[in-house]
Amino acid sequence: MSINIGNGCIECYKDTSEGSGRFVNRIPADNDVFDGYMCHECQLIECDRCRELKDDCSGYSHIYICEDCVFEAGQEYLEGMNEDQCKKFLYDFKFKKEKEKEIRDFLNKKKKEN
Repeated sequence: MSINIGNGCIECYKDTSEGSGRFVNRIPADNDVFDGYMCHECQLIECDRCRELKDDCSGYSHIYICEDCVFEAGQEYLEGMNEDQCKKFLYDFKFKKEKEKEIRDFLNKKKKEN
């Protein structure tokens, strides 16, 4: 049973109420100990490639990688995967529109190799 801490962040315990500067980007959260909100800063995840704290990291096979790094690192992580695994990996990262052509080209190249 979680303890409701109201407007407090369940991770850093800072106030997330209106006027605190943390209200807009807070999310409802529960960590099995506390029930309340999580501030934007505590939502950030360290990218395993660039080591920056980002809010656009996605996880795959125990790695977290931001959108800026994922396509650059794509060949490293995609080598040795079959086509379906590649598609799932790329889908999981919800790429921006400008990356779609690069992704399709990469998948076509991978398909020709097999």
